Amino acid sequence: MASNLSELIESTAQAVDFPTTNKLPTSKLELSNYEEKEPIDPELIVEQLLEATGGWPKRIGNTLFVQYEENVIAKILNKDELFAWLHKCFVVDWSDRKGRITKAEFMKLLEVTVKPYESLEFYPHWPPLPNTYYAFSPSIFSMEGESLDELINNFNPATHADRELIKAFLLTLFWGGPKGQRPAFLITANEDDDEQGRGVGKSTFVSLCSELCGGTLDVSEQESVENIKKRVHSQSSGESLPRIILKDNIKTMRLSAAGLESLITAPIISGHEMYKGNASRPNYLIYALTINGAYLSKDMAQRCIEIRLERPSHSTNWLEDVRKFIEENRSEIIGDIIDCLREDGIELDENNTSRWGAWEKGVLSRVSDPEGVRAIIRERQHLVDDDSSQGEEFVEYLRERQQHLNCGHITEDGIATVRHQAMQSALGEYLKDSVALNMVKKRITQMDIPKSVLWQQFTTGRERMWCLRLEDEDANQS
Repeated sequence: MASNLSELIESTAQAVDFPTTNKLPTSKLELSNYEEKEPIDPELIVEQLLEATGGWPKRIGNTLFVQYEENVIAKILNKDELFAWLHKCFVVDWSDRKGRITKAEFMKLLEVTVKPYESLEFYPHWPPLPNTYYAFSPSIFSMEGESLDELINNFNPATHADRELIKAFLLTLFWGGPKGQRPAFLITANEDDDEQGRGVGKSTFVSLCSELCGGTLDVSEQESVENIKKRVHSQSSGESLPRIILKDNIKTMRLSAAGLESLITAPIISGHEMYKGNASRPNYLIYALTINGAYLSKDMAQRCIEIRLERPSHSTNWLEDVRKFIEENRSEIIGDIIDCLREDGIELDENNTSRWGAWEKGVLSRVSDPEGVRAIIRERQHLVDDDSSQGEEFVEYLRERQQHLNCGHITEDGIATVRHQAMQSALGEYLKDSVALNMVKKRITQMDIPKSVLWQQFTTGRERMWCLRLEDEDANQS
């Protein structure tokens, strides 16, 4: 939708909302070539330019841009492109004589003077994002109330709750909530699927939804977070970035990526922008992950909303038909989404809020039975939380092998003491991997084992010991 200015000037000059036929007097934009005339104050030139053009050009960061027509944005990357645009709008008499501002200096002055925006969007949000330039007319989106439901009916959710989660995913694409406050979405198959999720249509689901708002930015499973940031910033100035970052067809049995976890919740994405150096942009992105048989670290599990799909029984032309429906009804679907987001949601129990409180209030409250859906979200987060399940397994492993741990004194409450070196050996055997002595506590902490079950303490001689409850407290009470 965007291109360099030089490629658009000749073909779209007639669409510019600036004077192109009745050109302004030369004095409007003049740095005189005549020595006897005083140069015009550069800031006055900027003021006259913005007044004459209705505030153009504008900028995102330090990148200037102009708009020619609906969804057509042109970046101004250098002084030649700037003056090509100026010559299309005005008669320009410019002199770079010594002591007067040069064309390059004038462009730099514009880059720090004209109205700045944080981001550029070709599709709406509700509420509208702050400090964002929307390159469309809101009137193009109509609200009929049926197109969104009709789109959702084309998918095959595993349960009614998954149908509501599909709706929540679509609403999230247009939700104008705070930066870094959008959960990631984990697209999986129903757990009893005969083919373990292969061919269910997880990637197709994300792809079709993304056609409503500019497609996806696809990243590979091995792609580093730094490279993802670089790709985000390669499109950040003067272009609208796809709203979905898709990490498709993840093969690893256990997904744990501290960099990705932090990227999901970071309010600002900082990285390198080509030809510009360090850059930053607000994080309004939605991360979609497709995987079969997901096991996640605790931090990743808490960041993900799982949507389960049932194996479809679609017709041969299903994909083509759905794409055609989206293309022909995009404005109505988006209108329905915006209308849904504008309505008052169902009041949620604030005492049961997750880390995604703003999203729950702004999006989840718009689905049917949001409390029930929220309970299912939490149940699934626990099921895919490999840290918790691994912790439970490790405790059972220790209890079954207590005779090999050289346990010290066992209290009447059934609490045994284990030397740190013995715990190191047991942990290595359980993980089938060597663990350094100084990493034992960190690895056990990551398993999220309750401190009432396994904890560390020091003896009077400052020797590190572990305390292990040999039976669950509930069993003791019974």
